[in-house]
Amino acid sequence: MTTNTGREMDVSQEVDETIARSSVLVYSKSYCPHSQRAKKILREVLQSASANDHDNHDGGAGEEEEGTVEILQVVELDELGGRGVQIQTYLAELTHQRTVPNIFIHQKHIGGADDLTEIYQTGQLPGLIFDVPRTTTGSPDHRPRSFHSRLFAYPGTKSAGLTHHPMVLLVVVLLLAGLVYRFVILYSRSSSLPDQQKKKQKL
Repeated sequence: MTTNTGREMDVSQEVDETIARSSVLVYSKSYCPHSQRAKKILREVLQSASANDHDNHDGGAGEEEEGTVEILQVVELDELGGRGVQIQTYLAELTHQRTVPNIFIHQKHIGGADDLTEIYQTGQLPGLIFDVPRTTTGSPDHRPRSFHSRLFAYPGTKSAGLTHHPMVLLVVVLLLAGLVYRFVILYSRSSSLPDQQKKKQKL
């Protein structure tokens, strides 16, 4: 008999593995207009890049590139019944976002449709999709990222950044204040040395 804990572990493992192996991943609901908008933007960018690659292919027009892999992975939660609800619950714990679409690009949590639209409008989206992060060995870096330890928001998104970590921000401010104070003290001491030497010479 499968327990609730066992099912939750299965769902979390499934989601983690799906994120790890997907270049562009959208958790969506088929009837959601925001999900539809996000999928439309991603497909337009991918189709545009595919058309450019086809035009620049050495074989010329009419020759299709072999081994093409579908970059965009879409999971329609409303079509999965109760499991879709469990996946959405786990995604909320993982990303602190309860709504769909929930978008990942190369294991980085992007956010929802508004976040994606903002990146698209600034022209950064193709770079995020096709400039694959690489390790020091030159191979693609598919290591899972932490979604809870990021200090700065991903470029062009409204995701949680440094301003959402008040304690970290306070520590940074205190460290900077300490450095400034030490610099002022050292500067004042060094500037007072010539005056002291002049007084000694007069004596």
